[in-house]
Amino acid sequence: MPPLDLYDVGFVGVAGSGGGGVIATNPDSSVIEPDTSSRSGYRIYKFEAVGTGSFTTDAEYTAEILVLAGGGGAQGTGSTNGFGGGGAGGFSYHSGKTIAAAQYDVVVGAGGPISGEKKGDDSSFDSIVSDGGGAGSDGGTQSGGSGGGSRGGTGGSATQGNTGGATGYGYNGGSGGPVWGGCGGGGAGSIGGSASGGTNTSAAGGNAGNGRSSSITGSSITYCHGGRGSGGSTGSTGSGGGTNRGSGGRGGSLSMGESHPGVAGTVIIVIPEE
Repeated sequence: MPPLDLYDVGFVGVAGSGGGGVIATNPDSSVIEPDTSSRSGYRIYKFEAVGTGSFTTDAEYTAEILVLAGGGGAQGTGSTNGFGGGGAGGFSYHSGKTIAAAQYDVVVGAGGPISGEKKGDDSSFDSIVSDGGGAGSDGGTQSGGSGGGSRGGTGGSATQGNTGGATGYGYNGGSGGPVWGGCGGGGAGSIGGSASGGTNTSAAGGNAGNGRSSSITGSSITYCHGGRGSGGSTGSTGSGGGTNRGSGGRGGSLSMGESHPGVAGTVIIVIPEE
């Protein structure tokens, strides 16, 4: 991506230390206008379009940053057994990262699809990297930012660590329970639940791992839920889960219907107004 001229693209951000501008753009080069009303004295830049955008400043800032990866997808429909829920994308938070005057790539990861047991895509800003969530599995082990749930096996391991000075969060996918039931995907707040109940088609799916809340936008929002595991053809799905950014998909089954893809991630950058 070629360097952007801060004074030649139709938008100049708030001045920083020593005076300066900020430009945030989507992958299609459209400008992201900052939210200046949700938090008094701050500008909030939300990157939500999947792909690689940019954040450019000609002054130094101390920024609050949240990087959420895409959630893992889940599969399964029309089957007598359940399927594991997708794991949440990795959740990385930095309360005060120094951003030097430069242009930075901002990557927003897509959620995993409903076929092929594919994890979500990574998201990143500078050296902060959040790992895509593990896929919900039909008996395998799918690791990711938070691990995907398995059916009658061992859930995926969480891979999210601390990167670029940010604290990372991710938990393992659910494991165990009757072979007919799918376990819940791990969330950014807790591990996924095990399947339970009967040992055949009446097995119940595991609960989704909890998400993690953040007030970076001025309101408390819970992101990165795990996906619910589904039960056998006469069983029930687990509880919990969500559709906020970075969440894993719900496993499908004959009784629960279609499975769900993972939810795309996001990157949020907050800087002070001058």
